[in-house]
Amino acid sequence: MKKINILFLIFSFSLVFSQGKPTTVDDSSFIDYDSGQGEYSEKLKVGEWKYYYQDKKIWCVGIYKNDLKEGKWTTYYRNGKIREIENYKNGKKNGENLSYYEDGKLRFKNYYKDDQLNEVFEHYYDNGKIFEKGNYKFGKRFDKWQSFYKDGKLESFRNYNNGEYFKYYPSGKVKESGKYKDDIKIGKWLRYYENGKIEFEEIYELNNPEHQYIYYYENGNKKTEGYANGFEKNKIVTHYHKDGTVFIKSVYENGKLMNVLEYKDSKRNNLEVGTLKDGNGILKAYTSEGIFIDNYEYVSGKKKNR
Repeated sequence: MKKINILFLIFSFSLVFSQGKPTTVDDSSFIDYDSGQGEYSEKLKVGEWKYYYQDKKIWCVGIYKNDLKEGKWTTYYRNGKIREIENYKNGKKNGENLSYYEDGKLRFKNYYKDDQLNEVFEHYYDNGKIFEKGNYKFGKRFDKWQSFYKDGKLESFRNYNNGEYFKYYPSGKVKESGKYKDDIKIGKWLRYYENGKIEFEEIYELNNPEHQYIYYYENGNKKTEGYANGFEKNKIVTHYHKDGTVFIKSVYENGKLMNVLEYKDSKRNNLEVGTLKDGNGILKAYTSEGIFIDNYEYVSGKKKNR
């Protein structure tokens, strides 16, 4: 066996790089596996190896067995406090994994099995309160997951078994509710104003990329309704005044504005559309009171940059 010491430093633009190009000089994410000191046996890393920051303070220490990580591996902040504790078996993460903030408070607590997250997962704020917790099974989330506001109040809940999802205001009132199937939204999704009135609803059908949506004013009247494929508007999209009357009714094709069918101010006077037709031409823009704002040119359904 022979002892080696590999540590090359290159200084450029105030950033420090070793031969292996450390990913960052930020202690919380610093990585440099080319700064190691340890022993080889038949060209394979064995025994304890230590890795360093550019100022030669210890960054990481652990055991190799036939060139594979084995047992407990510990990484440190430059101030000497523990950043992370990992456990390995035959080069793969297995068992408890702990991650800490620079002041020593716990940041993550989770478990691995053959390099995949498994069992309990906990993520903490820097004030010590839980941010998110749940369970993994073979690298995928399952069962019940919860996230919390920094003061400890529940922010969201998701049941990966039956797909239920709820999001809450800090007051505890429901902000959003819906259901997933295989990580895809299905059925009716609702979002609420904090006063309990519906802010919007979306309706999803399984195996159909298009969904219907309706947004509401706080007085309960419709604000906008239409169809979308992802974030791209499709078919007829209608915007309303606060009293529920039509402001502008337009036709879209895969996110492209093609035609305007109706355009009225809040007093129900017709507004001049412009020359827009089949995605090309000028669209006149107005406030809801009918005050002219500007002319916008469209080409093939997309607003032209000026």
